Amino acid sequence: MPVPTLTTPTTIERIAWEGELSSSAERYGSSDSATRVTLGQPTHWTPQALEALTGTKWAAPANGRLHTLIRLDSTLHPPAATQRYRDATLIAAMRPIGSDGRALAHDLLPQRKLAEEQGKFTIKLAPSFKFADGSGIEAGEAGVEIQHHNAYPTIQAFGLGEDNPYWQFSRHDTQPLLGTQSVYLVASLPAAAVALRLKLALLATVESNRFGLSRLLTPDTANSQLNFNLPMHL
Repeated sequence: MPVPTLTTPTTIERIAWEGELSSSAERYGSSDSATRVTLGQPTHWTPQALEALTGTKWAAPANGRLHTLIRLDSTLHPPAATQRYRDATLIAAMRPIGSDGRALAHDLLPQRKLAEEQGKFTIKLAPSFKFADGSGIEAGEAGVEIQHHNAYPTIQAFGLGEDNPYWQFSRHDTQPLLGTQSVYLVASLPAAAVALRLKLALLATVESNRFGLSRLLTPDTANSQLNFNLPMHL
């Protein structure tokens, strides 16, 4: 039986917020930055959705918790001609709804990507809700393939096993920090949770020929559009 495939889009299909980043308190100097970014609405798959996709029962890890697969999309649009992105950070703050306890990052994708690693690749999500290159999935075992690509030169994930995971994206001498990048998160919640509260934020450091470095972030006015309740039972 063919392994079902989830294809990562190269553009944002559903926009949650689009606008210019604003200055933060952590400021290196003055700024004339006009940096437009787009953040997509999270796409998520509950165990029931994965079972419908694979036709096989997905057994959660033996810890009595709920798990859901989430894709997060962001686009860094070209800034002014005299500016460039030095780095950017996408933050996903999580908490469970309807339960005590914490929502935790069970796995993150990508966890680390170097500038030399280019092109498309395929990763698998095993029934343990862990990402694997295929060697971590036994023959005949249910799983989903994720066709993925990286637009940003270097990527480093942080916060595995925590409730506030984030990805840091950096430019490289051979490649600017621009375009649309998707990342994946497996969230683990207490069994009684009915939904996951997810809050997104994006921070960026912009280099300017005139003003040097400026630290920017999504403005407070975007908060209502960057807070999401993802149901755990679909």
